[in-house]
Amino acid sequence: MKSHNQEETEGVVETELAKFIVKECMTWSEDKTMHGLAPGARYSYILQLAPLLMNAEWMNAISFRFNSMIQSMFDSTTIQLAGGEPNALPIITAINAYRIRCGLEPFPAFWIRKERKNYGPHNAIEGKPDPDRKVLLFYDMANSTNTFAIAERVCDTHGLVIVPYNFAILNKNNHYQEEPYKDKNSGREIKSILEWEDVKHVLGESRLYKG
Repeated sequence: MKSHNQEETEGVVETELAKFIVKECMTWSEDKTMHGLAPGARYSYILQLAPLLMNAEWMNAISFRFNSMIQSMFDSTTIQLAGGEPNALPIITAINAYRIRCGLEPFPAFWIRKERKNYGPHNAIEGKPDPDRKVLLFYDMANSTNTFAIAERVCDTHGLVIVPYNFAILNKNNHYQEEPYKDKNSGREIKSILEWEDVKHVLGESRLYKG
């Protein structure tokens, strides 16, 4: 059980992280001129977490929170980390660097390509998965039900078992959800360091959905 001081400290970290994301990771266009992936889609803002992933202090804080979260969930000797290119790479590297600094064993890790290269060995997986450990998938942001789909399919194809949860720094799916958000493809609950509600609170919902 968390102490009152621990919960209060975590709340401060979440608020400051949300402030960083609003300031450094959101690009605005009030007249909805930004193009989306869907044909004809236009958006008033684009959210990209690259500035966060390149910030060493925040990645250290996120690594601390992640390790705190999983202590009661998993035996660390039974899991390995994986994620999709390219944004999962700094996350996994930061987590293992943090564990080494704390005198803990780093997790075995690998990463999964969105598409196989058309040259070289054509690998779907880079690195060497441990067949005896379950896979914990970690992405920077979950913003659709397909975020983890490619990685899950690749793991299934290679006979790798995934833990019942997927992880993300920010789960953008759950802003309409009161219950824990579950991926519609796999049914796995998405655990996140930061909730979308935290970002909305900092930003102000009226501006976020304006127009």
